Amino acid sequence: GGPRVTFDLDPACALPQLPAVLHDVRDLLETLGYLGVVLVDLSDLDRVEIEFGRRAYNTLLREIGSDLGGICREVTGSDDFLSVVAPYGEEFVLFLEGPRGGGLSPQALEDVVERLWLALQPRLAASTAPYGVGGRVRLGYSLALANASLQSERLIYRSIEEARRMAGFHDRRMVNRARENIRDILVNRRLSILFQPIDDLHGAEVTGYEALARGPLATPMEPPRELFYL
Repeated sequence: GGPRVTFDLDPACALPQLPAVLHDVRDLLETLGYLGVVLVDLSDLDRVEIEFGRRAYNTLLREIGSDLGGICREVTGSDDFLSVVAPYGEEFVLFLEGPRGGGLSPQALEDVVERLWLALQPRLAASTAPYGVGGRVRLGYSLALANASLQSERLIYRSIEEARRMAGFHDRRMVNRARENIRDILVNRRLSILFQPIDDLHGAEVTGYEALARGPLATPMEPPRELFYL
């Protein structure tokens, strides 16, 4: 192996940049013979930078980077190898070694992705709500296998690219799931309507009510940003 890269935090999200963990990730791949790679794509966040500037964007990235570390610990029990793919970027990669005493299957990675999405999507929606910008979490995974004929670093980057392509399939699946949820809510008449008074500040009177659509109460679909995910 080559020389160890100096540990370096990304200036925006305060997570390590990929080159800073690559040495340890390569060692893990060569020791285990395999490695799970999960890509978290939050590229919708660039709209915050475009509309509100880089300071707001960097603040949001730092907040989400901190959230992401906590979520990864909750879902996988570890965030030792969580990094940002490119400086000031919206792509993050998590490297997983799998359960102790056993290998790592594609189904296990699928389960991790599902749990990450369920935890991340509402937190992203809450973080972007003050900016009026909705955001989707796109997730993909791949299973890297060590190959003595190939450089491990190349295998790692190739696996990240495979996970990136799979993230596109995951996003389409989530869109389809959202459509099915909406159909279920409409067919079974599970919409909730809240009424918000409209006040006349001069006469201190209620002049009318604004009707607000909400999903089924006490469900993940209740907030409007989830109900109108599409």
